[in-house]
Amino acid sequence: MFVPGTEIAEDEVGRELLRRISSGHSLEIWRLRMPAHTDLTGVPHATGTVEHLLVASGRLTAGPADAPRLLGPGDLLAFAGDAPHLYRTDAEPADVTVVIASPIVG
Repeated sequence: MFVPGTEIAEDEVGRELLRRISSGHSLEIWRLRMPAHTDLTGVPHATGTVEHLLVASGRLTAGPADAPRLLGPGDLLAFAGDAPHLYRTDAEPADVTVVIASPIVG
């Protein structure tokens, strides 16, 4: 699922529901800061895990190794985190919030 960033006027308050994550999951919230010209290979997580990336600043190519997307500020990408995935920056660094939703086992 890809949600492009939106723009608002400077004097407006913007509030948007980006993604609802159902119960029954363990959630981890990470801040990922990557310098320019950096490649990071994501290790597949437990079966059923979904990663959500929200770009605060910069640009990066990220997502499933076989179908990554170019993301910019405000963009949200959700993808299966239980398969090979990647994160890559080009000429500028990126600051990204990562939410990892893993099924609770047990």
